Amino acid sequence: IAVHTYAKVLGHRIEELVKTLEENSPAILEYQSILTASRNLPPPEETDPEKVAERARENEVIKRRLATLVASHEAIRRFLEDNVARFNGSIEGPDRFALLDDLLEQQCYRLAFWRVAPDEINYRRFFDINDLAAVSMERQDVFDAAHRLLLRLLAEGKINGLRLDHPDGLYDPAQYFHRLQESFLLACARAEFDKYEQYKGLAWPEIEPELRERIRAALETGGGATRWPLYAVAEKILALNERLVDVWAVHGTSGYEFVNIVNGLYVDASSERAFTRYYHELTGDDTRYAELIYQKKILVLQVSLSSELHMLTHQLDRLAQKSRKSRDYTFNTLRRALREVIACFPVYRSYIADDGPSAPDRLYVDIAVRRATGRNALLSRRVFRFIREMLLLEYPASFSEADRAEQRRFAGKFQQVTAPVTAKGIEDTAFYVYNRFLSLNEVGGDPDRFGLAPDTVHAFNADRQAHWPYALSPLSTHDTKRSEDVRARLNVLSEIPGAWRDAVEHWRALNEPHRRRLEDDVIAPDPNEEYLLYQTLVSAWPLEPYTPEDYAEFVKRIQAYMEKALHEAKVHTSWINPNPEYDQAVTDFIARVLDESVSREFHESLAVLRRRVAHYGLFNSLSQ
Repeated sequence: IAVHTYAKVLGHRIEELVKTLEENSPAILEYQSILTASRNLPPPEETDPEKVAERARENEVIKRRLATLVASHEAIRRFLEDNVARFNGSIEGPDRFALLDDLLEQQCYRLAFWRVAPDEINYRRFFDINDLAAVSMERQDVFDAAHRLLLRLLAEGKINGLRLDHPDGLYDPAQYFHRLQESFLLACARAEFDKYEQYKGLAWPEIEPELRERIRAALETGGGATRWPLYAVAEKILALNERLVDVWAVHGTSGYEFVNIVNGLYVDASSERAFTRYYHELTGDDTRYAELIYQKKILVLQVSLSSELHMLTHQLDRLAQKSRKSRDYTFNTLRRALREVIACFPVYRSYIADDGPSAPDRLYVDIAVRRATGRNALLSRRVFRFIREMLLLEYPASFSEADRAEQRRFAGKFQQVTAPVTAKGIEDTAFYVYNRFLSLNEVGGDPDRFGLAPDTVHAFNADRQAHWPYALSPLSTHDTKRSEDVRARLNVLSEIPGAWRDAVEHWRALNEPHRRRLEDDVIAPDPNEEYLLYQTLVSAWPLEPYTPEDYAEFVKRIQAYMEKALHEAKVHTSWINPNPEYDQAVTDFIARVLDESVSREFHESLAVLRRRVAHYGLFNSLSQ
């Protein structure tokens, strides 16, 4: 609890403590002095730098004094322990938690049921994980504190390169990458400064500012990724036809686009129509993938990241109130329009900074606003135009410099929201729902793009060599949905669509008795989930020979994977609202179909196709 609220606990029943001890004893006087100091601390809302420093200093003094007093005086220790127990409350008696509730009301946080977070949390998080609060890395002091150890290890040569994950969560990625390169050289210079006797007569704080300016100027010269002294790659997911921002001080990406380009070469594009037709027949759902993405982004904004949308709307509403032309846009109207623009955003995010939007940034915002406007005939076009103006930093004539700064902050925060919404909507939801062909459901991939021509792959490699020759070229990463070998096997299926369809139909008929009918005639698993399972079995089955123990472990892994897939899909069950009956029905289905004593004919049929696929999958694995 905050130190200024210690007074509530310390002062509770103090008259009883005074009766127990002598009124003017050193212990009681010290206790009362600590109580007074706690009450007189500068309040939490105080922002004056001197008062803030005083509060931080006195907080520590009060803690030390109280710890010393409790350690040296048994009666005070027992008294405080009894008070703490009273504040903690009891499940019995009236107003059993009244003291605790009053104490918590005075804190700078609110204790709440975890399900409240999606609607009411008021700080940025890593996606929807409440325990991972975001920090303002754009602040120099935050950057310095967060990178102190990392920069030391780099300067000592213990690390020689970095992969920087989730840069789209940064307020200003370009600023961050430039600051990182600059700080790396400065850390190297500091290491040299501390090493040699010839610099002992100098003070580092005196030479650092000039050295920083020289480093900054030197980094602005030259061209291309080769000029950056620290090898760094960004874990950036690029949409189809999106290019990496060329002003970022990095050597390229961690390679998701390379993963998908190489994989696409091994997908037979001529089979797309056959796979699409069968998938629609099997599931009874012909929703286009682009429409599915929109739906899942809306779902994420309603369920997982509702509070982020709410905070962003508050910022937009404050801007709207500053002009007579926009102050009549209601909060709910702005929220609906903002939700639609985010759901229609064509890439993970834009990178609009204080100097205004680039041509690609302007294009992405225009596409999102145009699509959102077209989808919402009942929402005023003027509201969408207002959002566009705010995002593209088209400042109203009436805006003061402070208003313009607030508009820039809104544009920056908007960009920090579109990225997690896109990631949660696509990678963590749509990829587990759209199961037409799992090989294409890869991070940075587009399941709508069924196979690539060799010329397309060659053109990609030539462009990459010209602009980002030092980018990573992986086939799997820590975040890919499937390994390259699993995808290599799946790609064999694209060359035998007829045999694949016949096999799935046969397996569905064989395994029909193992499905379970639940309430409201819901069948578990549904056809889409069963299709996901068969693709997974064919592509991930261990190479023979394997032991019974290996096979038992494989069955557990398949059950665990399907549990994850179903919860991520958020169709019949989810992590937030699990459906235990449905989850168990699918787990039982897997156990029965993978039990050879129960499903022998299925095992025999599956073995024929999976061995064929595994054989040709080996050639794909080697050649890719």
